[in-house]
Amino acid sequence: MLRPQELSVADVRRAHAAGASDEDLRDAIYTCTLFQVMSRLADSLNFSLDGPTGGPFLARFGYRL
Repeated sequence: MLRPQELSVADVRRAHAAGASDEDLRDAIYTCTLFQVMSRLADSLNFSLDGPTGGPFLARFGYRL
């Protein structure tokens, strides 16, 4: 979503109608938040997310801790 400030209850209802649970939505919010924090830290500290903890790590292990 390009404009998260525009999310509404209607969006939650559409997600529920498509089969997403409240837990699914929470997990999506946590994942998006984590990526935003990681991206901003990488930009601020001038490091790349393409290393062993970036894309290749996620491709191999997924998002679960």
